[in-house]
Amino acid sequence: FSQLYPVTRSASIMSSKSAPGIIMATGVMGNSLKGHPALYISRDAGLTWRQVLKDYYFFNMGDHGGVLVAVKYFKSRGETRDISYSTDEGRTWQTYTFTPDMLRVYGLMTEPGENTTVFTMFGSNHGLHRWLIIKIDLRSVFERDCTKDDFKLWTPMSSDQPGMSCVLGKKERFSRRALTANCYTGLDYDRPVEVQVCPCDFNDYTCDYGFIRAGNPAQCVRDQLNKKFDPYAVPTTCKPGEYYKRTKGYRKISDDECVGGNAKKFEPDEIPCPIDEPDEFLLVAHREHISRIDLRTEKREVLPIHDLKNVIAIEYDLKNNCLYWADIVNDTIGRQCFKDGKSAPEILVETDLSSIE
Repeated sequence: FSQLYPVTRSASIMSSKSAPGIIMATGVMGNSLKGHPALYISRDAGLTWRQVLKDYYFFNMGDHGGVLVAVKYFKSRGETRDISYSTDEGRTWQTYTFTPDMLRVYGLMTEPGENTTVFTMFGSNHGLHRWLIIKIDLRSVFERDCTKDDFKLWTPMSSDQPGMSCVLGKKERFSRRALTANCYTGLDYDRPVEVQVCPCDFNDYTCDYGFIRAGNPAQCVRDQLNKKFDPYAVPTTCKPGEYYKRTKGYRKISDDECVGGNAKKFEPDEIPCPIDEPDEFLLVAHREHISRIDLRTEKREVLPIHDLKNVIAIEYDLKNNCLYWADIVNDTIGRQCFKDGKSAPEILVETDLSSIE
């Protein structure tokens, strides 16, 4: 708000690593700036907001979010002698008169980390301008020191999928002081965070280059306006015996940590690079890989096929440059074609096999 509309000279949005989920900001209710400015607070990382104080305020937080403070921001008017504070994340507010005279306040600060209860205000007298620095310690507003029973686990949620608590592939649960526990957390509090890696799904991916999101439910499809680019083309650096990654139209979001789940549906296929067919060769099965020996040059190469366990039978289709194999551990019969370098490995048979010989 303050960056989009600097003419308002409002305080910047406030959040802190030491107070997960709590955000303080200046805003105007409605679809224009013609309304009255007010201080808004979110307790759920921006999912919902609550108006708490009307007018322009400087604001800050302390004691790991256990105390929120606000003081009237002097622009052309707005002298004050009071500071407002809340120990229940903005639900209720109290005022403390820190001086008998009206002052113009130009700033409200606390130590980096927002875990202390000491706040510093910068201001001047109402009549003659003279800089003043006022320090206030709100330690006494707490009834007691916190115990482990005063904390509850909190997990961020999504607005469009309220039941989804995975963000960038992981679920984080933060220990937060209960709303009604008017207790002091303390400088030395080390907030425990539980992290659980989530299975991958559609929300962990964005459309790859050359694809756009379309349909309902949404999926990534070829961008017909970008026909000059072929996302399936074999890279010019692809060498025989190596693999390249062929896109399925999706790309994992940067810093996303999801594992497993539906990842195979979105992750690129590993495709063997094109291999020329030699005149005469011998195929040899070595349990977890298959080799091809050129009988003319006696050169041996391992064919690029993944996830083999124990291959006992192999065959080659010379016409189509395709390899067939049988794996007794996986109980599968598979095929891999090498002619054009665009074919993914195929499992031809994997059910109702009593034995493969």
